[in-house]
Amino acid sequence: MEQELFELGAQVIQEAGKHGAHQVEAYLTSRKKIIIQVEKGAIKTAEEKHDVGCAIRAIVDMKLGFSYASTRDPSDVQALTREAVKLAKVSLPDAALGGFPTQSDSYLDPGGLYDLELSQMSMEAATELILRAVDACRAFLSNRKVLIGAELAIDSTLTVITNSLGVDGAYQETLIDLSTYPTIKEENSQASSFEFLISRDLSGIDPEWIGETAGANTVDLLNPKTVQGGQLPVIFMPVAVDWLFGLGFAQAFNAEEIQMKRSYLSDSLHQSIAPQHFQISDNALLPGGNQSRPFDAEGYPSQKTDIVTKGLLEHFLHNSYTAVKAQVDNTGNASRNPSFGSASSPYQNTPRIAPSNLIISPGKGTLEDLIAETGKGILCRCTFDQPNLSTGDFSALVMEGFFIDEGEIQHPVKNTLIGVNMRDFFLGVSSVGADTRPLRGVVSPSIVIKSAKITSA
Repeated sequence: MEQELFELGAQVIQEAGKHGAHQVEAYLTSRKKIIIQVEKGAIKTAEEKHDVGCAIRAIVDMKLGFSYASTRDPSDVQALTREAVKLAKVSLPDAALGGFPTQSDSYLDPGGLYDLELSQMSMEAATELILRAVDACRAFLSNRKVLIGAELAIDSTLTVITNSLGVDGAYQETLIDLSTYPTIKEENSQASSFEFLISRDLSGIDPEWIGETAGANTVDLLNPKTVQGGQLPVIFMPVAVDWLFGLGFAQAFNAEEIQMKRSYLSDSLHQSIAPQHFQISDNALLPGGNQSRPFDAEGYPSQKTDIVTKGLLEHFLHNSYTAVKAQVDNTGNASRNPSFGSASSPYQNTPRIAPSNLIISPGKGTLEDLIAETGKGILCRCTFDQPNLSTGDFSALVMEGFFIDEGEIQHPVKNTLIGVNMRDFFLGVSSVGADTRPLRGVVSPSIVIKSAKITSA
């Protein structure tokens, strides 16, 4: 399949040249995906999808055209190429369009991206895996009235990219995401929670741990209470950090948002934004990382980029377009992965800027140590809210969290909001734990901030 996709890419370059393209890029993928959903303890859906896609970008006189289709037929690809060139000719010129990346001598292999066993997993074996998680959850909650949901997604993808400037790259990857989410109903209380694991290989998935931990998380949330409001310390556990940073904070140092003056960090480059013990990097070469890759969605070599070092904001994240516009080095952060909640395939999207593996450097201490040191405050395991990109204001409902007093968890909380501006959030980071957990796009321990406004009713 890899050779076939490269041959299609060569046809794209040849066809585009015939029709007047000055530069052309072909992005091709072959993907197998298994999705299984469980509802009320029983299989609801189980489907296996195979998809081969081709996306073409063409440049004519500083004008860009884009086309895509789910096809591997050479005649379809030729027609798609002509369409991309045609669209480029009628598009508006962009003086900042600097062209596609040029040939790289070699790409570094992060390692651990592909698991043959996972790529060949059958529907029957996948079904057995998800039901093991459901059964473990049911067994843990055997003495309670419970509804159990679960979801399993397995991706096996081959990506090929080639352009008229000499870029040629290919890699295979696998990814498995297994989650369980029970709901307990009791006479005076109801609670829901979840647990999940994501891995490049099958050995990184423990369905029994997922099921049992999801059950334990749910029990812990029974009989929540409101708390007295005020300014209190907050501990953000890794799952909360994943949502806050991966889907929220990451956009603040996205060079496109910076150049459009849409980020609260637009004027903060080379300034101190956090304590010296706080460090963030983006590393697309992390071995086995869930977002690792040898090159980005434009074929630019992957790298590690230090974003915040000893509290200093050192770099923004760039693709080829923003790097040329700002006259700085490309950081290799072009991504075609769909936005959160989108069901599109990568080839259906033009490159945008996104982090790869966003890594918060660990500090010291377990979660229990952080709780004991906090004294009185809020422990936030999960929130689905994000900060305002322009102002940095962050108002978050604690979906799963606990009240801490005298260095111990007292009870789960309900109807509780955390309010803080992200500038104050970073300056107020008092501790970083050592309980690092790899998540969807973030690798992070728990983070403690000195103070946030807590309201509860």
